Amino acid sequence: MLRLARNLSQVELSDMTASSLSSIRRLESHGQGTLLLLVRVAQALQVAYQFEPFLILPSARIADMERDAALTARRRAGKTRPRRTIA
Repeated sequence: MLRLARNLSQVELSDMTASSLSSIRRLESHGQGTLLLLVRVAQALQVAYQFEPFLILPSARIADMERDAALTARRRAGKTRPRRTIA
């Protein structure tokens, strides 16, 4: 655990994040907490940079987006022709 590796107690971490001790305990023991708490803990432990791949949208070129849109565009079905009947 990063908190222990940094030699921080749960009380110290709760002070650093302006969160309650019970919130820190719940996050550590059950993985339950708000996104804000998770970000504050990551910032306090200096690992917030690890969230960047999840937060940065990949850049796309307009030509690529137009090509993808053309490939997924809906097309109308052709007209059905009446069947010939053999008498």
